[in-house]
Amino acid sequence: MAKKTDAVFEGGGVKGIGLVGAVSEIEKAGYVFENLAGTSAGAIVASLLAVGYTAAEIKEELKKLNYNNFKDEGLLDKLGFLGKGLSIGFEYGIYEGEFFENWLDTLLRAKKKITFGHVLMPDYQEKETAKKYKYKLQVIAADLTDRKLLVLPGDLEELGYNPDTSGC
Repeated sequence: MAKKTDAVFEGGGVKGIGLVGAVSEIEKAGYVFENLAGTSAGAIVASLLAVGYTAAEIKEELKKLNYNNFKDEGLLDKLGFLGKGLSIGFEYGIYEGEFFENWLDTLLRAKKKITFGHVLMPDYQEKETAKKYKYKLQVIAADLTDRKLLVLPGDLEELGYNPDTSGC
């Protein structure tokens, strides 16, 4: 019988690659992940594990990547230093994020799990007291508009989305 463990992965860009190495060692030790959480690069790793990827599969996907593709600049960003400054102010960042969204969506669709409703805890019972344990994945994000921390999927309802039908 496999040993179960929970994991929380922090962000940090290229640290995500290191997280995959750590996950590989945890898997080699005979553990399977039950509850997963993360922010930034850690949320990416947690999401992929939650939908069924192994460390080896994630490593293969990362090997295929041209990381420069994540630098998908918009029109403002192409206007030099001033344009990048305007982009940060008006768009909350220099890069558009479309490449990242498409890349992650493709990986999630490959496992046929694209919503939080697809990553329910296997033994979840529909009880109000157990609601926080309904989902295998928790993604920590910053709401820059309202300047607050979000924990998804829990905070999706507050934003007008159904967690069972909204993306991981």
